[in-house]
Amino acid sequence: CYSKSVEMLKCSLRLLLHYLKYRTVPLPA
Repeated sequence: CYSKSVEMLKCSLRLLLHYLKYRTVPLPA
């Protein structure tokens, strides 16, 4: 559904911004 896609997009953007800022990919242990 649409809302779920938006949430996934927000999460992806958050990870992308974190990567660009810290040059690392935060992966769960």
